[in-house]
Amino acid sequence: MGQEDVWRKIALRKPGTTVIILAKSDEIIDPDAYAADALPLVGGREHVYWSIVPGGHDFPMTHPRETLNEIYKSWALSG
Repeated sequence: MGQEDVWRKIALRKPGTTVIILAKSDEIIDPDAYAADALPLVGGREHVYWSIVPGGHDFPMTHPRETLNEIYKSWALSG
């Protein structure tokens, strides 16, 4: 979508300070495509907290517990 330069800026952040949570059944954002295309741009799995949770594009509302669990896990790793 022409956002490669924006995604590359995430790689400039301190490792572990960026959380990317995607939904397994998202109708708009394909987590496999993002893993292939965006994950390398942001510095890879060692640079960001990358997680896939159940649900579709509205996963924070339909799967709040799983979403919050991933946020809490990322905080534990960055602390």
